[in-house]
Amino acid sequence: MKGSDQTQKIAQKLRKQAASVYTPGVPITDPKYFSGRDNLLNDLTDQLDIQGKVIILYGDRGVGKTSFCNMLVRNRKAIKYSCTEKDNFITIFLNILRDAEIFLTEDEQTSILESGIEIGADGTFKVSDKKTQNIKYKPIGQERLDQSAILRRLKQSTQVDTIVFDEAQNLKDKHVHSQLSSLLKAFSDNHLDIAVIFVGIAETDENLFPADPDYAEYKLRHYTTAQIPPMEENEILDIIERREKLFKLVFDEKFKKDIAWLSIGYPSIAHTLALYSIFSWINRNATELIKKILLGGLQYIFFGLLSISLGKVRINIDRPDFLNGLKKFIDEFKRNYKDEALDLCKLFIEDEGSRILNSIIQLRTNSIPLAQISNELKLDEHELRSIIVRFSKLIKLSKDGNLKFAFSYLSSVNRACLTYIQEKEDGLAQIYPDAISSKKP
Repeated sequence: MKGSDQTQKIAQKLRKQAASVYTPGVPITDPKYFSGRDNLLNDLTDQLDIQGKVIILYGDRGVGKTSFCNMLVRNRKAIKYSCTEKDNFITIFLNILRDAEIFLTEDEQTSILESGIEIGADGTFKVSDKKTQNIKYKPIGQERLDQSAILRRLKQSTQVDTIVFDEAQNLKDKHVHSQLSSLLKAFSDNHLDIAVIFVGIAETDENLFPADPDYAEYKLRHYTTAQIPPMEENEILDIIERREKLFKLVFDEKFKKDIAWLSIGYPSIAHTLALYSIFSWINRNATELIKKILLGGLQYIFFGLLSISLGKVRINIDRPDFLNGLKKFIDEFKRNYKDEALDLCKLFIEDEGSRILNSIIQLRTNSIPLAQISNELKLDEHELRSIIVRFSKLIKLSKDGNLKFAFSYLSSVNRACLTYIQEKEDGLAQIYPDAISSKKP
């Protein structure tokens, strides 16, 4: 194998390992990787033991709601269902019953190798036997999949004690909300010992159950709501420090604190910045790692290539890696939002552009009156509105109408740009070379 091929192979292996340690797009399932919200977690764990209790977890995109829920149900027999906009009452519970393996009798389970599901026009559900190429439909009793049928089958199960409805903001149909509310009340009335958790993107719990009188009626008796807020800086630091101890991925103290500040309380952003910094270190040092392996002789080459891991190479993130990670984060923003990136550059070039941008973010995330911001910036409201329009596409990032993550992401990019410009003499030119070269003196 050529040296360059070996280098690429080593770098790829280490990057994959790093991407399993810092996971910006994947919820956490292992408690040793989880950070923050300990008091809330303990309180809601107690709530789960109350029969008939329903827990609603809501908050911005990217704050770690699903990871929090995973920790909440880690010691329970949980069925998790990810809601879609096309869901109705039948599709939801048909899938939940299937995942709980309680829609078949024992004889049917042993006789059918592969199961498919057919929903009849009359609301009945059937299982298909795929032993042969000719699919034969075998009814599980001509029974409507209604509230009574669901209660009857769940009562027979010992395989589930918790049902989680993730992405609950996708449930838009008011009839589905009404049916769910009625079913959850029936859980309590029939002493069905199954906890229910809804997880969704929303600014308030009532955003997840819009215009649902049943929810308002049952809220005080059956529901516990909890907002999952952005994390504190010390909680973001704990994300990094836990992984330092577990995998010897050491960050310079200054840049560790910078990541916590840049993340604005969003763990997904912290994971991204840390991961990109580690990628930079791996790419810079892969060749040196190969040299060390080669110096060890043939036996060391064989075992060294097989056993190389993050913990063994002792990664230490310092200034070059942190800045390269920042640049990668900014470049990703530029690729995804070209027009907004150019407008962001213009604000940096203009006098006090960064202060204007921060004020816009404050305006949208904290609901400060437009007139107050325009007075502080000494801009008339028309000018301020025109600047806001420049970021209209980014403002609409969140299809569910929750804008906080969009603006927090923009604010994080803004901080990343400021930090990069402060740390690098030609930082602005590196971030926006086209805009700088085209700016006339």
